[in-house]
Amino acid sequence: MVPDKIIAAMQEYKPKKVFAAPMILNRFVEMILHPDLSENHNEEYYKNQKEKLMCALGGKMEVFLTGGAAISPLLESFLVTKLGFPLVTAYGSTESGTV
Repeated sequence: MVPDKIIAAMQEYKPKKVFAAPMILNRFVEMILHPDLSENHNEEYYKNQKEKLMCALGGKMEVFLTGGAAISPLLESFLVTKLGFPLVTAYGSTESGTV
């Protein structure tokens, strides 16, 4: 499976910046966390989830840029608001200029 190989490479090379389509980010989150996005959890749960995701993606992530398609609002909210994941969404940036 390709996402497994990408995650293995990320763990080896420890990237600080990644750009990928939302589908790839969604697959990473599903494979690594298996989250229940519809429920609210305690702060410790979100802290553990962020740590698990960051470690799986190499542990040095400063920013994960996504674009090319819209990201699910539920997934974006989970990553940014709940986990504090360093996500930048660039979808639609060609219409508004460089951000």
